[in-house]
Amino acid sequence: MAILPQVRKTQSLFERIKGLLGCKKISEGEGLLIDPCNSVHTFFMKMDIDVVFLNRENIIVKIKSNLKPRRMAMSWKAVTVLELGAGQVARSGLKLGDFLGWEKAA
Repeated sequence: MAILPQVRKTQSLFERIKGLLGCKKISEGEGLLIDPCNSVHTFFMKMDIDVVFLNRENIIVKIKSNLKPRRMAMSWKAVTVLELGAGQVARSGLKLGDFLGWEKAA
């Protein structure tokens, strides 16, 4: 089981549009959950990211690892996107068909 202790969920349209723009680094275990969302871009970003696309049941339907700056990725099956630091998907063992569950921090 992969543990991502610091996943932040977007709360507004502005946060969804901004995503990780302006971030210089994502630490191990950190991520951004963008909901609703089925496509992302890395225009104006300075780092590679891993992108995990989730369906309504929080099942991984697509993974795009090491998405470079100035690129786009999408999935018609996705309703939510999890953005992670490059390499995080491989290190955490996430794969297609996995279910992701969430717990609120205490």
